[in-house]
Amino acid sequence: MLDVPAIFVTGTDTGVGKTAVAAALALAAEAGGRRAVPLKPAQTGDDGSIVPDARFVQMAIGNDEPYELVCPQTFRAPLAPSVAAEIEGREVSQEPVERALDELSGRYDLVVVEGAGGLDVLLYCGVFL
Repeated sequence: MLDVPAIFVTGTDTGVGKTAVAAALALAAEAGGRRAVPLKPAQTGDDGSIVPDARFVQMAIGNDEPYELVCPQTFRAPLAPSVAAEIEGREVSQEPVERALDELSGRYDLVVVEGAGGLDVLLYCGVFL
């Protein structure tokens, strides 16, 4: 596996396998001796009825970081984060994501960041450039 501090997983839409790929990358890193952790900048559709993406990856690799750290923003509506936030009268913020990335990258060899939705959902890409 590449010796990089973070990998950003994105796709063409919701439900195309980003979470499975994130889990596979984290598992491969762990198998190769690197400590990995997921980061989901914003989870939408978080109504308590399913296992959220970052929690799924945590379960796959046995990670026990607080969920609020690996997923600093959650929204109930299953929409793009900016739309879901607007419905809830909230804003999507880059600040908690930057704090989480700083904290996690200081303790782990690899942070596997999973975007929301598809390529047209521009969310936090600037954090990693």
